[in-house]
Amino acid sequence: MLECDPAHMETLQARRGGFILSTLFPHECKLSVMHYKVQRHFENTEAVPSKHEVLMHCGFRVFTVQPIYSQEPSPG
Repeated sequence: MLECDPAHMETLQARRGGFILSTLFPHECKLSVMHYKVQRHFENTEAVPSKHEVLMHCGFRVFTVQPIYSQEPSPG
């Protein structure tokens, strides 16, 4: 059962906005493999090492990941 602080719930109700609650089912595993194409921002020049902890936003879910980077194969 999910519990919520009553003061926090009052704040959510006062805003009259919707909110989403999300969790894993008991049979779901927390480990998964996902493939993303990542592009560096032009102002960023620092190297980001593999397995360095990164905050990932995927839809409404936010979680920490330790990605392993590789280069995309060139066509041809």
